[in-house]
Amino acid sequence: MKNIIVLSNGNEWCYWCWKGFLESRHATFLRNPFPVKSKLLLWLCWKHFTPKYKFPFKWIWYRLMLHNLGIDKHKGNIIIVYDWNQMTRDASFIKLLKRNNTKVVYVFTNIVQITGATTYHLLDRLKEMYDYVFAFDRLDAKKYGFLYHPLIYEKITLPESSLPQSDLFYVGQAKDRLDILLEIFEEAERHGLSCDFHIIGVPNEKQKYADKIHYNQPLHYEEVLKHINSTRCLVDAIQGNSTGLTIKVCESIIFNKKLITTNVHVKEEIFYAKGNIWIYEDPKSMADFVKEKQVDYEPKDYSMFTVESMLAEIK
Repeated sequence: MKNIIVLSNGNEWCYWCWKGFLESRHATFLRNPFPVKSKLLLWLCWKHFTPKYKFPFKWIWYRLMLHNLGIDKHKGNIIIVYDWNQMTRDASFIKLLKRNNTKVVYVFTNIVQITGATTYHLLDRLKEMYDYVFAFDRLDAKKYGFLYHPLIYEKITLPESSLPQSDLFYVGQAKDRLDILLEIFEEAERHGLSCDFHIIGVPNEKQKYADKIHYNQPLHYEEVLKHINSTRCLVDAIQGNSTGLTIKVCESIIFNKKLITTNVHVKEEIFYAKGNIWIYEDPKSMADFVKEKQVDYEPKDYSMFTVESMLAEIK
């Protein structure tokens, strides 16, 4: 059995997406941007590995990092490195991993144009540096010659919640989605549906319906899960021209929730046939959709999000 190691992107939701796997199978999951444990060493790493300065002798850190990662060259390792992890920029470290009987896998969690690979100027070198590169957006996979795999999200049990029940729940950054989110909110209000909206990154002058919408109040992901437990339907508004299945799609399938989405490409997925997903602007009434009986998803509907489905692609 391979030794599975994850270098995360530092986001809290990333850990929860793996939690179900970590509870059932041994794996190493690192939340820090560098594979070191103490705060002092982490601070020193930030200084030593910053691209602003060209400090020598970075290789001194590598032995410690290999130890902390639990690399076993006799057993074989698979390291899954998330986009935005700081070690993605260090080609020498990636080469060292590969020399220690390790398959190194790069995973995107957003469209290519707004990712760490683009910011760090790694895009043209990814296929050379890594054994496998997985895009979560099919169009990006086709355009750049990457493999396709949706986001990892292992099934877990939702935490209990005493929050008020809502019909629609949204949490996330506004970015280029504020107008469509407000449009969905207004339509829900017209139909007498209750909304639990948490929109982040909105300047004061654009905070419409501030008495009903929670602005710029981020939630810890465990709190997000409690809100999911207390709603009938999740709202998913995609960025730009993305076709990838966002974490909100994963959540809706994993936790048996209805979904309102602006992503028309979700119709191509096997789980769409259940009838629990409404493409925004389809002629059907939002109120009728939300109030219809939920059809439970089965394991085959969310098997595509599992760790095992990705591991099956890694030879």
